[in-house]
Amino acid sequence: MREIKFRGKREKDGEWQEGYFVFGLTEDLIVCGLFSWRVKSETVGEYTGFEDKNDKKIFEGDILRVKSRKTETLCVVVFREGWFIGITEDNGECEFRYMADVEIIGNIYDNPDLIKIRPPELKEED
Repeated sequence: MREIKFRGKREKDGEWQEGYFVFGLTEDLIVCGLFSWRVKSETVGEYTGFEDKNDKKIFEGDILRVKSRKTETLCVVVFREGWFIGITEDNGECEFRYMADVEIIGNIYDNPDLIKIRPPELKEED
C-alpha cells in the first residue's frame, strides 16, 4: 500500500510542511498528528511514493535531474492521467519512477530559475 502524504508551504513563515492535506472554503491545511498548519494552496503537492538517490521523498512540483548512461534530463514532477510523470523543458515526458540515478535539485516554488517550464497543472493562480 502506498503512503498518501502531501507537502505545502506554510502561510506564516514559508517553511515546508508534510502531512495530510485538508482543503476548505477559507483555508487549506496540512495536518500531522495533533498539529495543523495553514498552507499556500498553490504549493500543495502529493508525495509520489518514490525517493531520489539520496532517499528524499519526491513530490509534485519537484525538479529532478534524471541521468541514464547516455543522457541527463531535467524535469518537473506532475500528476497527469492517473500517474506521476516528469515533464521536460521541451514538453516531453521523462521517466523517473524506476530510474536509479534521480536527484531532487529543487522545486518550482523555491527554484523557478532551474527549469524554464511550469506545467499547467502547477501554475499559480493569478
